[in-house]
Amino acid sequence: MTRGADCLKVTAHPILMRHMRLTPAQPAPAEYYQSNCQHLLSFVRSTYGTQLPNQLAATADAWLQAGPDAQRLFARLLTRKGPLFRTDLLEYREVSCMNGAIQELLASGLVVENPPVGADQVLGLLRKPELSSLWAGEPGTNRQTAKSQLMDTILSRHPDLAIRKRVAAQFSWIRITRPRDWYTLRLLYFGDRLQDWSAFVLRDLGNVTYVKTDLTTPLFAEPGRLESELNLRRLSGFSYRLEELPSMAPELLNALRAAPVDVWAQRRRDRTLQRIGEWSARYGTEQDAEAAFQMCQSHPARERLVRLYHKQGKTEQVNTVLERIRSNPWHDEETQFAQRWGKRRAGFQPKVERWEVNEVSAQVEAQVGNMILSQHPSAVVAHTENLLIRSLTGLVYWDLVFTAFPGAFTNPFQSGPNDLYLEDFLTTRKHPLQQLEAQLLDDERLQQTMIKNHDLHFGQACSLVHWGMFDSLPLALILEAMPASDIRALTRFMIRNLSRRRTGMPDLFVAYAPQSYAFIEVKSPNDQLQPGQRVWLKAMHDMDIPAHVVHLRLTEKPTPSSTELHNSAGTPSA
Repeated sequence: MTRGADCLKVTAHPILMRHMRLTPAQPAPAEYYQSNCQHLLSFVRSTYGTQLPNQLAATADAWLQAGPDAQRLFARLLTRKGPLFRTDLLEYREVSCMNGAIQELLASGLVVENPPVGADQVLGLLRKPELSSLWAGEPGTNRQTAKSQLMDTILSRHPDLAIRKRVAAQFSWIRITRPRDWYTLRLLYFGDRLQDWSAFVLRDLGNVTYVKTDLTTPLFAEPGRLESELNLRRLSGFSYRLEELPSMAPELLNALRAAPVDVWAQRRRDRTLQRIGEWSARYGTEQDAEAAFQMCQSHPARERLVRLYHKQGKTEQVNTVLERIRSNPWHDEETQFAQRWGKRRAGFQPKVERWEVNEVSAQVEAQVGNMILSQHPSAVVAHTENLLIRSLTGLVYWDLVFTAFPGAFTNPFQSGPNDLYLEDFLTTRKHPLQQLEAQLLDDERLQQTMIKNHDLHFGQACSLVHWGMFDSLPLALILEAMPASDIRALTRFMIRNLSRRRTGMPDLFVAYAPQSYAFIEVKSPNDQLQPGQRVWLKAMHDMDIPAHVVHLRLTEKPTPSSTELHNSAGTPSA
């Protein structure tokens, strides 16, 4: 340890209750990050109790039992990228005795000092002058050399152990001992791998506003649920490493044979099986790919299985799977796939307009938008793609989405219920759905509800609503252009298909005049409609929603005559 003498023990200060407001460009309160961490860990410990695996419980308790300075330093480390931290550069105003905090973290096992990591990581901690000083006198290590080149030179001349020893003689670094435990503890609080400690900061700065809801029983609180979730996440992690561990595929498939405990586990298991199957079909064995697709119970597993059997020349098996799809489709794309398999232009064919252009822009949507405006100067064209219909659905069904149901809201950082994208989202909300939709059968009531939710909740985090879209495409303009009956039809379809129809919507929304609009899917010359786009276009056709495809084609240039070719060579014509 390179820091100064040990500090006097600091008396603990009471931790303030969440949540604290932050002011931009102003330091956070001394206990801020410590409080966030204590809130999260206390929640996890009290929620899961004896269900929490021993190692996770020990990791959480090690922090909860540490002194204030140690807690505050570690809470800061959790918010940093890492994985290594130079001890001489650690400096936080809320940590009154940095050396004592580091020593306590080392003693508790929360961090480890100078761990044997790759020498490139250790060198990355040093500034260029420090690197030059440590290897002074060696060719190519002067101060004029770029840091990256300097590192490459050192790495090429010295083994990792020698580099670490030389750096450790003057500098010290630490690393969080069990980072995976902290990832899991964070997951148990948020229920979402995409959220992290920054959620607290963004909320308290006012950058993100969350809807206040009644919190219910956490996702993994039921007996056996937590163990299942952690095991499936472990297997899912291994499925991403098949390239380096290809022999693991059969073991993973065997471990995934157990029936999932609930719909949450079913989704994770299916995604992992899909990943194993696709990897095995490309790089592994066809036997593993077949097994993975057969075990998977969600789209596009059966489509992949058909393609695999077709590649193997197993016509009977192809027909068997296709018949299963036709008799009991899991997905609209499956139905379309079975209709179109082996047949050109089979199934639904949307209306297509072919527009000739001299050249195709990199932004074809903008190009088509400008062409529309040249013909309809008063129109409004917006590239909304998957945002518009989802946002309208959020405004129509806001109250339904944010009504508390068991397991729906389990932490204060949610932009929607946990089961929003599950197949049975509406099953548990059948009666509230019926009541809401009965009220919104009146066109004026529907529009008033959308306006009210837009004005009342503008800016609040919602998985369905993209508020920024309304800056360029005001709600008033949308309501003027689209008949209420069309909005009702589209949003009814969307709320019933959130699990499968979140993408594939047409690129452009065009408002021509009051009660006159269209959705347009744009395709460049060599582009084709994707299955999900076909499904949306068919759904719009069935609902009598104006929608079509604009397919750009390059204008065919006439073949030059022999005289023109002669002139282009620079020779005067006769």
